[in-house]
Amino acid sequence: MSVWKNNKEGEKNNKPIKLENIESNYKISDDIEISEETNQNVVDLNDVEVVIDKINDEILNADKEVVSEPVNNDGKENTVKSAAGLESNDSGKKEKKEKNAKPRNSGYNGFDRFFITLWSIIAASITSVSKGINWLLKKIFKHEIPIRYLNATISVLLIILIVFLITLPIKSAYESEKIEIYSNKLVAVERSIGVDQDNNIIHKWGYVDHFGKIKIPFEYDEAKPFCNGGAWVKKVQNENGVILNYWVIIDGKGREKSERYPVTNGQTIGDFDKKTGLCWVLKNGKYGFINSSGKVKIDFVFDGASNFSEGLACVKFGDVYYYINKYGKKKSYEYKVIRSLNNGYGAVKAANGKWGFVNSNGKEVIACYYDKVGDF
Repeated sequence: MSVWKNNKEGEKNNKPIKLENIESNYKISDDIEISEETNQNVVDLNDVEVVIDKINDEILNADKEVVSEPVNNDGKENTVKSAAGLESNDSGKKEKKEKNAKPRNSGYNGFDRFFITLWSIIAASITSVSKGINWLLKKIFKHEIPIRYLNATISVLLIILIVFLITLPIKSAYESEKIEIYSNKLVAVERSIGVDQDNNIIHKWGYVDHFGKIKIPFEYDEAKPFCNGGAWVKKVQNENGVILNYWVIIDGKGREKSERYPVTNGQTIGDFDKKTGLCWVLKNGKYGFINSSGKVKIDFVFDGASNFSEGLACVKFGDVYYYINKYGKKKSYEYKVIRSLNNGYGAVKAANGKWGFVNSNGKEVIACYYDKVGDF
């Protein structure tokens, strides 16, 4: 350990010690045995603050001796020493004060004050609610819960509520976009793949991800958006000299998940409903409903059908129309004509030729006595 040892020679003389000689009173020694007698004058070099304080004490003692020395005849020398000592002492004190001084608070701006005030109001409100809960608990159960536990619980619930309210619109918007366009993280696109024998450009459909990377090859004549893991694609191909033109459901890797439904003169398939996950399909002249996995959910027994809307679908059975739910259960009276629900109401035309409206439960809420109506 390196130390500074005070030289005692300076203490033997009664003469004042010059400021420039103070530093010479400390000598460096790397191998010295510290005894009880020398311990008072030995300082650890690693403790810089102690060393500085020790030097400042020596300077202060020297200044006092210089000031107390009697002035000689001319009085110039001692006056200069005294002035120099006082100036050095003042500078030393200033440096020490500046070193130990803490930075002053510059104050709060309007932005800081607003949030401090807001936080104070929230904290006070939480505490008030906690006290109210404790009052009720005491009245009902004759028992109280520590305020700090109630404050912590209410704070956590408040944070969860705020996060939920902030993320709900974003999540809803994202999910809506995801289902309609990027469901299954894929989007249907069309591109040219070459020309035919007559030099006409050939266009085919395929699927890419949101980075534009091809995930399902461009080999379909038409493709619809994915919904719940499945998508309708139309394909025309030649098998053993027979031209096949059909619709089929594929998964995210292009594998067929349903049976093939031949394309007819009219429309063969509908669109998947986001709420029920069902889509109407025409097979052998009858309409039924299947899910995105190709499984039949409502048998092919109807003479007409429309897409599901707000939980109900319009179907034709014989010469009458009515609404059914996703289980195929009849939910309304039979009408001459009906329309899909819009904003909770569906227009219906009774046998007398008058129009009215049913709600999303299939119940007639506006009687059929209008000659003409529009959709809500």
